[in-house]
Amino acid sequence: GKIGSVALYQYNGDGDLVYICDCGTGLDDDARTDGRPEDFPMVWQVKYEARTYKSNGADTNALQFPRLMHIRTDKEIEECINENL
Repeated sequence: GKIGSVALYQYNGDGDLVYICDCGTGLDDDARTDGRPEDFPMVWQVKYEARTYKSNGADTNALQFPRLMHIRTDKEIEECINENL
């Protein structure tokens, strides 16, 4: 019943949700236990080493080595727009 990883999505410039990658690193025991389906979607601040974009010729829009820094309760999911997607 615990969360192992979460699929990360972000809005593109057209307002479509685009799959980015999965993230499981950075989740503490409380986040793994307390995460309930009704809590999602939510905004996460994610730290990563590098990022690729299909619009730049890459195979994916993935983050390299993503890890959760914290949950952003001050942001709405509609504010998470990336024009490069």
